Amino acid sequence: MNLKSKLRSFLGATALVLPVAFFASCQTRFDQVNDHKLVIAHTFNSREGRFLALDQIVKLWNETEKVKNKEEGFYPITLNRQFAQTYAEQGNALELKLKAKNANQLVNLIFGYPTLAAVASQYDMSLKYSDFPSLQNAIKTTFPPEFLQESKEIAGLNPKEYWIIPSLKSSRTLLVNGPVLNYVVQQATTQGTKKATIKQEDKIWFENLDKEKTDTEYIKKVWGDYVPIPLEQGGLEGYEFSKSSLENYQDFFDLISRIRKSFPNNFEESKNKNKDKKFIIGVDDIGNSLYSIAFANADADFSKFLFSLEKNPNAKNDSDTVIKYATFLDDKTSPRYQTALKTFNQIDKLLKEDAIYFYGLVQGNPPSNTYLNDHHMLFAITTTSNYKNRFATPLDRIDILEFLKDPVTQKELLKTRIKNSLDVSSTPVYAAFSPTKEEAEHGILFKFTSINNKSSVPTGSWWTYNSNNTQTNYMLKFKSYAVKQSNNKLSVETWDANPTSAQVRELDSNTEFLNLINSLNKPNASENEAKNTQWKAYFFNKPESFKKEIPTEFKAFNNLNLLDSSATTLEWINIDKTVVYKKLDADKSLNEDEIHFLIEPNKKDRNSTKKLVTFQGPGLIGIHANKEEDLATANFLKWFISEKQSFKYKEKEGEPEKTFQGTANEYLGFRGNYLAPTNDNLSSNPDDSSKFPQNRLFKLLFNTFQNVKLHPEENVVFSEPAGSLSGELRTNITKAFISYSNQIKSSPNTPHNYETFVKNLKDLFSPKKIK
Repeated sequence: MNLKSKLRSFLGATALVLPVAFFASCQTRFDQVNDHKLVIAHTFNSREGRFLALDQIVKLWNETEKVKNKEEGFYPITLNRQFAQTYAEQGNALELKLKAKNANQLVNLIFGYPTLAAVASQYDMSLKYSDFPSLQNAIKTTFPPEFLQESKEIAGLNPKEYWIIPSLKSSRTLLVNGPVLNYVVQQATTQGTKKATIKQEDKIWFENLDKEKTDTEYIKKVWGDYVPIPLEQGGLEGYEFSKSSLENYQDFFDLISRIRKSFPNNFEESKNKNKDKKFIIGVDDIGNSLYSIAFANADADFSKFLFSLEKNPNAKNDSDTVIKYATFLDDKTSPRYQTALKTFNQIDKLLKEDAIYFYGLVQGNPPSNTYLNDHHMLFAITTTSNYKNRFATPLDRIDILEFLKDPVTQKELLKTRIKNSLDVSSTPVYAAFSPTKEEAEHGILFKFTSINNKSSVPTGSWWTYNSNNTQTNYMLKFKSYAVKQSNNKLSVETWDANPTSAQVRELDSNTEFLNLINSLNKPNASENEAKNTQWKAYFFNKPESFKKEIPTEFKAFNNLNLLDSSATTLEWINIDKTVVYKKLDADKSLNEDEIHFLIEPNKKDRNSTKKLVTFQGPGLIGIHANKEEDLATANFLKWFISEKQSFKYKEKEGEPEKTFQGTANEYLGFRGNYLAPTNDNLSSNPDDSSKFPQNRLFKLLFNTFQNVKLHPEENVVFSEPAGSLSGELRTNITKAFISYSNQIKSSPNTPHNYETFVKNLKDLFSPKKIK
C-alpha cells in the first residue's frame, strides 16, 4: 500500500478501538439483507493495473454460465470503491457498520489487511473459509502452508482455520546507492593509517557497485571529505567491508554508524538542511521497520516478538484468543520487552546520530527515494513493488505537475510526479512545443508529441530543416505532429519513428482540428465517434528557453483554441497552474544501472539460524452476510484462486494485445507488479514475461518467496499479528517517534530513552490504556 497516504490518513485518526476481549461477550452475529449479489470493497485507483485487472476479473465472473443462469450459490459481483478510501480507513468503516448492525451497506469481501478480520471477529462476523470444504481444499492445494501464516495470528479467530486469501503480496528490499557506497569504500580503503579492506569473497560485488564512476565529483561535493577514525573509536580504519554486513541488523546498523561518523563535515547543521539534507538510511514507515527489526531480534520467534496471538486463561475453545499489547511496554522481565528495548535502542542510536530518515522527520514527508535518487542517501528499506520509483532517470522531466482535472465540475486537484513515465490522467497527454524562429518562418505554429501513459517523456522533440526545406524529426520513439499554416490552410504533418516523409492532412477549421485530436486519442474510433467525443487531451507548452541548463517555468494548459483556419497565432485558454521544468542530470542522480537491490536485513546477527521474510500487501477477507451469499462468496473465491483463465490485456494504449494464462488471483498480482504466492507461480520460471513482470526487483521478490517454499526450515514468514488495536498502535508508534525526535532536538542535554518513548506512546492513547 502507499505508506505515505497511509500515514496521512492515520495522523488524522483519533478513535480508539478497544481490545477483542471487551467486545466478545456483548456483540452478536447478524445477517445482511440478501440482495442476490456480492460486493467487493477495494481502495485501488481506477487508472492502476490492479483495478483494471480486478474489473476485468469481475466482468469475466459475471459472464460465467452459472452466474448468468442464476444457479444457486452463484451471484454477480459489483465493486465498491466508496467503502473506504484508504487501507487506514477500512477498519473504522467496517466497525461503524458492524456496531450499528447495518444490514444494507456492508460488503462480502474486502481487499485489505488482517486487522479487518480481527475487527470482524469482535462481532462474530468473520467469514470462516474452512466452513466450505471445496474452498478449504482449494486453499490447501493452491498455496504453500508458509504463506497462510496470516490466518494464524488474528485475535479472536481459530489459528487452525483459514480467514484470508493471499493475493497482492510483496516483501521488503534494501536499496543500495551504488555510486555513494563505492565512494565511501574507495575513500576508506585508500586513506588513513590503517586502511579498510574488502572481504576477499565479496570483492567482485564491491567492484561492480559503480562501474562508470561518472557521479564521483558530485558525490564528493554532497558528502564531503572522509575522516579516518580508528575502528575502536567507531570509525572505518581497519574495518572489513563485506556483503554479509548488509544481511543482519547488528552489523548493518554498526556500518551505518561508522559511515556517519567518518563523514562529519557535511553533516554539520549548516551543511545538512533544506536541499542539502542527507541521511545514511531511510525507512519511510518507522512502524513497519520497528516490527521487522524486532522480529529479527526475536530470532524470528513469534513468542519473543512484541506481541502475538495468545490463548486467554481458561480458554473454552481455539478461538478464545487475544493479543496483549502492553507486555512489550511494561513487563521488563518478559522476552517481548527485551526485544522491544533492544530494537528501540538500535533505532535511537541512529536517530541521535542524525543518520536515519522516516516519515514525519521532514516537512512534506518525501519518500526515501527522493534523497536516494539525488545521492543524498546511501541505503533505503522499502517495498519490493513500484520498481520504476526506485531510481531516477537521465531524461528531462517535469518534477511536480499540478492542475485541475476538471475545473468545471470536480475541482479535484491532481498531483503527479513525472519521472520516466507519464500518468497524469486517464486521458491522452501531449507535449506541445513552441517553434523556433526558423520553424516559424516556415509556417509552423506549434508542435506536439503524443505521450501515452507509461511512455517516456521525450528526450528531444526539436525540428531542423535541411537544404531542401524538408523537415527532420529527431524524436524516434513516438508519433509526432507539427501544426502548420500556409496559403490560409491549416495542416497537420504526422511523423512516425524513423520517418522518410511526412503525412499531411489539411484542416478546414478549429473544430476539425479538435476532431483530429479525438481520433488520435482513440485510434480505433470512427470519424463520427471522434466528432462526438469531448476533447480532453492535455497540452504542455514548453518554450524554447527550456533547453537551457537553468530550470525555467512554463504554463500547463488543459485546452487550446485555434481561432480559425487562417490564424497565424494560437490562443491558449484555461491556464491552471505554473509548474517547474527540471533537467535531470544523469551524473548527479541515481540511474537504473547504478542501484542495487538486496533483500532487507533478515537476521538479528551473523550467527542467527532463522531468516525473516516480510510478507505484506492486501489479501481477500470475508465478511459474513447470510447463508446464500456466504456460499456464493466461497464459490467465487474457489474460482478466483484455482480455475485457470485466459486474460487479454494491453500494457498501454497503442501496443499489441497480450495474453495471460493463469488464475484470476495470479493475474491480479501480475498486473499490479505483485506476486500471488501460489505453488504454480513459485514453480514457474521467473524469466517468463507472459507470467511475471521483468525487472530486477520483482526477481528478488520471486526468489525470496521461492526460497521460502523450497527451504521452509531456514525461513520464517513474518506478517504482523493482527488485533483490533493493530492499526492505531502502528500509527501511534510513528507519532511517538516523531515526538521523541522533537524532544531530542529541543532538549539535547536531557536524557531520552525507551521510557520516554513509551510515555509518548501511552499519552497518545490517553485516557484509554493499552492492554
